[in-house]
Amino acid sequence: MATFDQAKGLVKGLFWGGLIGAIIGILYITKRNKGTWEDIGRSADELVDKTKEQLEQARMKMEELVHRGQDSPAGETESLKEAGAPQA
Repeated sequence: MATFDQAKGLVKGLFWGGLIGAIIGILYITKRNKGTWEDIGRSADELVDKTKEQLEQARMKMEELVHRGQDSPAGETESLKEAGAPQA
């Protein structure tokens, strides 16, 4: 009959062997299928482009809010309220 330590070692061995086998299998399959890597690269490029666009839109909106604040007389907050800026 197997002891607890032997069973524990068997479970660890099965876990690590399965994990290493899965990693090798994924690397082997993706190495053979270069289209998968191209798809991942394309998706990453699209994500970067969308992020840049959103950052540019946010920058433009912030500049607009700053200009509205500079153009308004001291104490006037109507333009900021219209823009949806949070009130203190």
